[in-house]
Amino acid sequence: MIYNVLGLLIRMQRELFLKEIEEIRKKPANFVISDNYLFEREFIRFYKAIVCIKYEKALYFKRNFYDYKFKNISPIFQSHNIKYINSYLKQIKDNRKKLRFFRYFKFVISYLMKIKLQLFKYISGIGLRTMVDFVRIYQLKNLNSINIKKGGLITANWSWTNYFHWNHDFLPLVLFYYESNKKENNICIPSSFFKKAPFVEETLNILDIKYTILNNKSKYCFSKLEIISDASLNPGNQRAHLIRNLRSKFYQSCNFTLKDKQEIIYISRKDNSRIANTNIRNISNEEECIKIFRKFKIRVISTLGLSVKEQFNIFSNCKTLIAIHGAGLTNMMFMKSNSNILEIRQKDDVGNNCYFSMASALEHNYYYLNAVNLKNTEVMNASLYVDLNSLENQLVEILN
Repeated sequence: MIYNVLGLLIRMQRELFLKEIEEIRKKPANFVISDNYLFEREFIRFYKAIVCIKYEKALYFKRNFYDYKFKNISPIFQSHNIKYINSYLKQIKDNRKKLRFFRYFKFVISYLMKIKLQLFKYISGIGLRTMVDFVRIYQLKNLNSINIKKGGLITANWSWTNYFHWNHDFLPLVLFYYESNKKENNICIPSSFFKKAPFVEETLNILDIKYTILNNKSKYCFSKLEIISDASLNPGNQRAHLIRNLRSKFYQSCNFTLKDKQEIIYISRKDNSRIANTNIRNISNEEECIKIFRKFKIRVISTLGLSVKEQFNIFSNCKTLIAIHGAGLTNMMFMKSNSNILEIRQKDDVGNNCYFSMASALEHNYYYLNAVNLKNTEVMNASLYVDLNSLENQLVEILN
């Protein structure tokens, strides 16, 4: 009995990867006290400690990891359904006193439906995993292995292929983990993830991070496997030093020419309509807004189809970035500290402050412009109407 316990301790260990920390955020540059309710929960952010789970021997087969006894260890770092549920419950609580009764009632109903869906996925996933594992264990014992000496895994949910979440939530951790291990460990990523998100491979190559693409049809045997637990515990909220370290590494790795006169750029989502299901959030009176942008000699661009390096070359020369709430704002990561960010966001939206948080971490001057959602839907499906006088006044304040 004692030997079995000792053997388990040798094969699986937990070590502290990142300490718990509290960060105080810089308030928006145009902050008014009446908007305190929009940002108050983000002014001080507490980060829990993150643990690295180390296995002496582990296997990978068809998107799942197994220990030396063929026990599925994937649920340790894939319990994203529960994290979603906790996040939804927190938003219901936070909005209780901030929204009017009928709007809050509608909000609660929509989020209860989301909770129901995640709960169903979690419960059905447990039963399905049990049946699937019974078959896979037999396959695991009879398949030839591809041997890997050291492997590292950093993510809680491989379905997160969003440009923002990869570059903000995961890539800073990947880089920090890789550098902490003296660039010895392979970062392990399933092949299906690369197919959905080509920018993942491009960023890893730019940063010269060694990685292994895990083919779902092959069996991989790791002499050592390290898993960062709860890596996405705070989606949309990353530790400031990790974000700044990533920016610094991009500047070291990319060759670029800094222009004498840095640009003012507005990112339009109009061209996104060429791809199905991407024009779900827009500015309803964008043409009128663009007329004002031209008056201030603001460059209007679309990032659709641009490589990461092309976006780096554009935004490393950007002094002021303007955009509606969306992944385009992620490019503030390539901008020098003390640049200006203007986010056009939905009025009364207290739940989506990821770009405010990112701007604070990167030491930018964050400005916001509240706009009315004409669809009266959640922010991800919003069609925002921008008050033109407010926009022009805000641009005068920023640019002067």
